[in-house]
Amino acid sequence: MTGAVQIGKIGTALQTFYLYSDVNGFTAPFESGVTRNSLLLGHPTDKIPNTTTVIRVMSVDVPGKYLDINI
Repeated sequence: MTGAVQIGKIGTALQTFYLYSDVNGFTAPFESGVTRNSLLLGHPTDKIPNTTTVIRVMSVDVPGKYLDINI
């Protein structure tokens, strides 16, 4: 699936992210190394697994920090 993942506001301590899908229970990222700036602008991706209903954006910098986005 193709789309853009965008977050309106991200703290400056968070710079790099993994993107996960609910399709596999958020166990393996479908994309890694996504930057803060890319997410603020709208990160384009064609790697979203089919039938995804929730994308989890998880911080690399602060373990355990994430945001679930319903699509």
